[in-house]
Amino acid sequence: MGLMELFTPEDKIELSFTQLHGLTTEVVKHDLLMNGIKCDVPHVFLREVMTGKKEDGIQVTGITCHTPDPEELHKVLRAAVEKKRAAGQREDAAGQQAEEEGVRLGDVTVYERRQRRRNWADIKKTIQEGNAAEMLPGTEICFTLKDGRPAKAVVIGINHYNQRDAVFRIVEPLTFAGMNKEHTNAGGWHDCEARRLLNEEFFPLLPDELQAVIAKHDTNQKIDGKRTLSDDFLFLPSEFEIMGCNRYAEYNGVDKVFDYLKERINRLIVDEDDDLRAFWTADPSAANTTDFCYFIDYGYSDDYGAAGDLALAPLFVIE
Repeated sequence: MGLMELFTPEDKIELSFTQLHGLTTEVVKHDLLMNGIKCDVPHVFLREVMTGKKEDGIQVTGITCHTPDPEELHKVLRAAVEKKRAAGQREDAAGQQAEEEGVRLGDVTVYERRQRRRNWADIKKTIQEGNAAEMLPGTEICFTLKDGRPAKAVVIGINHYNQRDAVFRIVEPLTFAGMNKEHTNAGGWHDCEARRLLNEEFFPLLPDELQAVIAKHDTNQKIDGKRTLSDDFLFLPSEFEIMGCNRYAEYNGVDKVFDYLKERINRLIVDEDDDLRAFWTADPSAANTTDFCYFIDYGYSDDYGAAGDLALAPLFVIE
């Protein structure tokens, strides 16, 4: 007779409350762990759930992409079409559903979001080793300012200004201010109040480990035919860098558009209430002496009085 044959399904055993609590706790942990594994939850978050201890590092929400098997892609698209037909809707609406399911039509690229914890020094090392492409434009990095406010930076460019660099845009929290205290654009970005505000008041609020890896960037502007250079840790993009053309500013002859921002939806800025907000660029208007260029809340450029309070969403570079 084997050991297991000594037990029957209805056998009863005595357990203390402590033992019962321990068994129940382990069963719950097992269920939570298995649910996380089935849903592809990153290992770092599984460990935090199991131990109850938050691990060091900033949260990086990355985007990975791959080209799917053509037959599998066809199945997804056909399923979307059939679903629309069954619901009595137009077939051309199937394309929208396919995009919502993660399929980019045209380049047939599937984008997936993954989260993990990293630190700024590790991110800088990745960029210096030529692996910045691991962080595709759209990758979000969440961190905390020294005053306790949550912050978020989004990757908007890789190898944009130099080989082996990454350009980030701070989208949370937003600072609202005028480019100057008066309606004047004299001196452009070089002499404006917003430049001082971002680099002397906001930059010191960034975590020390982030400050340590940010490289200075030269803002090159051409105003009335004269060129000015400004080197800063935090800066605003030009109208051309956002949209790929100039409607109100004088082109400096060197700026390149951020491909990520060419799509209007990626330019948009929202506040803590998820309301769309207009935001400044670094460019003075070429049409008058009172305005700077800005982007309207729905993503197109215009010019506006320099003292108006609009959002400042600064960029920074790690290289």
